[in-house]
Amino acid sequence: MRTEMTTTKNDGYKQLIYNLVPTHSMRRLIFCTALFAVCSAVELTFNSYDPEYGVYIGKFSSQQSNDIAGMLYAINDSAIQIINFSWSGRIPDTFFWLDPTERPTRNGVRVPTFEYGLSPIGKYPSDTPRVVLILPNDRKISEFKSLSLFSLRDDSNYGSVQINENLTAPKAQMLQDELIGDRFKIFGLGNKAPDGYFFVGQGPSVSKDSGVKAMIRGRDTPELILPMNERYTGGKDVYVQLPDDYDIQRIEFLSIYSVKYDISYASLQLRNVSRYSIPPYIPPQKSYERGKRGYQAMHKVARPPQYVWYVNGYLANLYLKRGITYTFIVGVAKHFLSRIQQPLYLTNDSYGGYSKLTKAEQALVKTYAPENPSVYSGRLCRWTANKHISRQLSSWLVKKVIVQQFFEFTPTLATPNTLYFESYNNYQMGSAIFVVDEFPGDLKHIVEEPFQYDARQHQTNLELTRENGGSSRQIFNSAGIFTSLAAIFVLFALL
Repeated sequence: MRTEMTTTKNDGYKQLIYNLVPTHSMRRLIFCTALFAVCSAVELTFNSYDPEYGVYIGKFSSQQSNDIAGMLYAINDSAIQIINFSWSGRIPDTFFWLDPTERPTRNGVRVPTFEYGLSPIGKYPSDTPRVVLILPNDRKISEFKSLSLFSLRDDSNYGSVQINENLTAPKAQMLQDELIGDRFKIFGLGNKAPDGYFFVGQGPSVSKDSGVKAMIRGRDTPELILPMNERYTGGKDVYVQLPDDYDIQRIEFLSIYSVKYDISYASLQLRNVSRYSIPPYIPPQKSYERGKRGYQAMHKVARPPQYVWYVNGYLANLYLKRGITYTFIVGVAKHFLSRIQQPLYLTNDSYGGYSKLTKAEQALVKTYAPENPSVYSGRLCRWTANKHISRQLSSWLVKKVIVQQFFEFTPTLATPNTLYFESYNNYQMGSAIFVVDEFPGDLKHIVEEPFQYDARQHQTNLELTRENGGSSRQIFNSAGIFTSLAAIFVLFALL
């Protein structure tokens, strides 16, 4: 639950205004099996509100395939969830696709997923509890008339749900314009009432036995909830996060409460909240503490690509200072395999893959460097797992016959605070670039590993000569030279 608090004056007194919507701390208390039984038994109607799922849109139907199933709900005006979704994944180049017409066309919008990003979606087994779709570029559900599984390979529709123009998506609601209480008592101690907490629970009255403390998000933790001793004078939002096993559908009051003196300074009644179409609680997507080489945890993706960009031998985000010119030394040569040929470019789009975007999608993103990204690929720098060699930069493999490629980039005052270095030909291979005026004081500095291309090439030739008796084979070795204002980008195989 999110509680937005503002303070206004009314006849010489101050009042608190709260706006409650769900947050990540809410917990569903009904078992999934029971929910499935309810959904199966009840005939769902368009625009009906379910506090667990949102507003019902419809279910997938298809004349081409029996491999798709799922029910669509609007979470809010820019997010959709699909309950009990299943898809065989047997059709290549298939995406979730929103279209302003009732049937998908190439004029529609591709919707990224947590599981696959902007890449074609694969298999979703029948036990997938939900798929959450966040509409890109601040688009609204009301702009579209259908959501489909659309294949760009042959422009085929493998399942659609019609979106009625009368859809009423859930939204934040003003449940009550002020807390009920004596205003003079609340503020009579200069906003320093002793031992005051946000307190939630059930029952006709607020007491120690009827509720529990709630956290102020960004300040408290489940292990340490502090009293509200700071001064609130208005203009500041306060986000109240409910404890485990509590959600907005199952509490009856929100109070500012003194545990020490057993006094409720003010309270807000929350009975019968289900009559409001409030956005439902969405459980966090699956997290990855490490994942493949740490990439899944760092980028919060379920399925990383086969290759990702490493910078100077590290999987890392970058910090660039405005006004300084940086040199980007680009690995990855032209190659007959598209997964190997990865020109580098800088963009404001976290997904990358500019060459694979539709013209409409390309119009919504911006590239910052180089001027023509499609030609900026250099030596084939690729590292694959081998327990017998070091992960130092000198162990990276480079195809010697291609000349080194590089480009320069100078961030300015007009440069956004966050950019991304990505592959021009494939999705989600890069990381973030944070553009700053001054480097943070606690920023970890990575010491360069100097490397001379020709020296390493000579060493590799000697090793091959000893191992193979000078037999002819393609020679690979590491990437070129860099300085403190340059970075080498090479491919790392995650699989």
